[in-house]
Amino acid sequence: MKLKAVMPRDRSANLRFNERTQRWDYLVRLVRPDGSLFRRAGSAVSEAESREKRNAAYREFNNDLGVAKEEKKRTRREGANDLRGWTERVMPLIRHDCAPTTFEAYCHSLENHVLPALGLLPLEEVRSLVITEHLQKLSKELSPGVASQARSALSRVLQIAASDGRIPANPVSSVRIGARERKLNRIERAKSGETGKRWLSLSEGKHLLVKSKGTAAYMPILLGLRFGLRSGEALGLRWSDVDIAKGVMRIQQQAVCLKGVARQIVPPKSAAGVRDMPIPTDILEELTLCKANAEATGIEWVCVDAGGAPLHPKHVSRIIKDAVTSAGFDGSDGNEVPTSHDFRSSYLSWLANHANNGAGVKPHVLIALAGHTDINVAMTYYVKAGAEDLASAVNSLSL
Repeated sequence: MKLKAVMPRDRSANLRFNERTQRWDYLVRLVRPDGSLFRRAGSAVSEAESREKRNAAYREFNNDLGVAKEEKKRTRREGANDLRGWTERVMPLIRHDCAPTTFEAYCHSLENHVLPALGLLPLEEVRSLVITEHLQKLSKELSPGVASQARSALSRVLQIAASDGRIPANPVSSVRIGARERKLNRIERAKSGETGKRWLSLSEGKHLLVKSKGTAAYMPILLGLRFGLRSGEALGLRWSDVDIAKGVMRIQQQAVCLKGVARQIVPPKSAAGVRDMPIPTDILEELTLCKANAEATGIEWVCVDAGGAPLHPKHVSRIIKDAVTSAGFDGSDGNEVPTSHDFRSSYLSWLANHANNGAGVKPHVLIALAGHTDINVAMTYYVKAGAEDLASAVNSLSL
C-alpha cells in the first residue's frame, strides 16, 4: 500500500509570516517509509502563494516521495556542468573553510543575486564580461554593497572550479565594479565631512560611559571603548574569562547570529583575535565588584539584559542605539550616531594618538590589542587623526 501524507486542514499550518523579510515562509517535513526525511521549505510574497507551494510539496510526497526531484538534483550536482550545479556541489566545502557568518552571507548572495540570473550558464560561459554586466546591474538597481558581496561569493565558487581544472582561470579576478565611482564618492564624502563613522573624543567617550551606566548597553560600550573589543567578542565574553587576579581579560570566542539558529558561540575572527587584554587599573575595582555580583547571582555572561540573560547579537545594536541617543549622541549635531564598531575605532585612535603622553603606541602593540594581523587594516579603517591631534602635531614644531 502506497504511503500518502494527509494535506493539512488548517489553511495556516506550516506557514508563518517572517517579520524580517516581510515574506510568508513555509516548511514541510515528512518521514519516508525508509526513515529518511522529506523536507521542503521556501517563501513567497503572499500567504496564498506560500500555501500553494506548501500544498505542492505534499503532492510531490504523495506522488513519488520526492525521489524524482532529489534524483534530478543529485544528477545535476554530480555533473555540475552549470553554475548552479557546481555551486551546490562546492558549498559544503566552502562551509568548512570560512566563518559561519561569512558562509551565511555567501549563501544569501548566491541564492538571491547570482544564481537566478547566471545559474543555468555552463561554467565555461561564466566569463568576465558576463559577470561584469550582471554586477553593474546589481550595483545600479540595488547597491554597490550588494554587488561587492555577490562578487566575493561568486569568486569563491569559481576559484574552486579553476583549481579543479573545470575552467582555465577564475574570471572574477579581473572584474572591478564601480572602482572609479567609489573613489569619487569617497572624495565627495570627505569634502562634506560625511565619513559614515563616528570617532569619539576622549571626553565624549567618558561622557557616554557615565550616561549609559546602569543600562544593558553599559558593558558592551565599556568593552568597546576601554578594550576595543568587537561586538561579537564582547557578547561572547564570560566572567570566567575575566581574570581579576592576573589583571587580564581573555578573548577566546565570539557570539554570532545566524539565520534560523539561536545565539551561537564560535571561535574568534582569526588566530590574532585570541588574545589577553590587560585590564586598565582605573576600572579593575569596578570589574571586580561586577564579577563578584555576577557569581553571587549565577550570571555567566558579561553582557546581559536586566533579567540576567545574555544579550543577543541580533538585538544589541538597537540597545546601544537607544543608550547613545539618550546620552545626547542622536545625530542632531550633524555627526553620525555612534555604533559598537565606532567604539572600537575610537579606542584604537586613542591608542595611536594619545597613549604614552601623546607619543602613541608602537604598531605591533596596536595590532596585538586590536586582534589584527596587518597594521594597514588598523591604520586604514580604524585609526583617525582628529583636529586636535593635527593641531598638536603642527604646533609641536617651531623654527
